[in-house]
Amino acid sequence: MQSSRRSGKRALGHAPAAAPVYGAAMAYVAIDNPYTLDEAARRPLACEDTLDNVLARAAAEATRLAATSIQQRATLCQRAVAIMQQRRDRIAAEITCMMGKPRAQAAAEVDGMAARARHMIAIAPEALAEQRVAGRDGYDRRIQRVPLGVVLNMPAWNYPLLTCVNALIPALLAGNAVVLKHSTRSL
Repeated sequence: MQSSRRSGKRALGHAPAAAPVYGAAMAYVAIDNPYTLDEAARRPLACEDTLDNVLARAAAEATRLAATSIQQRATLCQRAVAIMQQRRDRIAAEITCMMGKPRAQAAAEVDGMAARARHMIAIAPEALAEQRVAGRDGYDRRIQRVPLGVVLNMPAWNYPLLTCVNALIPALLAGNAVVLKHSTRSL
């Protein structure tokens, strides 16, 4: 029978840990590698002033994005996807380290995210186009998709890229700014 311990630390079935750490000069979130239990990442916790600043910057960016064309926003998204693909191996390694997901599955998630994003980019001009709707005499009916402003995206931890891209890319293509708050399991 195999041991339920690895490296003499805790049982393999332990819940993933990501806990706030206080008492230092700045509070932060530390996330463990679920395989080795070593610290995999550390990020500062945002204070109220930081959050206010993020939201103010997002609101300003939302105004700027709303004034751009769908093609400009598509180009921005395409560049972001290309950068993610260039960093595929590093991103996959980080996902593996923070979540314990096998490297091949993590790399496949990067590829799946890129394919999904490219598809959404390709269909955006038609999906976001104004639609005229048949109406009664004397009425002009249409459906316009207009930017909402700032969109909050809080993707699940188990597929950090796939769940993120489902809201992120459409929101950006529609001319919205996005504030992204990932799970502490997948910083």
